[in-house]
Amino acid sequence: MTLGNLIDWIILIYGVYLIIGVIVRPPLFWDSKRMLRRRELIGDRNTAIMFAVIGLIMIALGGFNLVVTL
Repeated sequence: MTLGNLIDWIILIYGVYLIIGVIVRPPLFWDSKRMLRRRELIGDRNTAIMFAVIGLIMIALGGFNLVVTL
């Protein structure tokens, strides 16, 4: 495993973490100070949409790079 593959795996896993955090909304993720500030600024629904989109982009980038390097 090269450093590039490791970074791709980290990006992929973080994207999955974001998607799970948006769907399940565990207190460790959803009630953190950073998340509370975003939720106050743009609302719960828009925050969830934003993080879901970011998670999907990260999953796509990480997965694409892993497939291309095979």
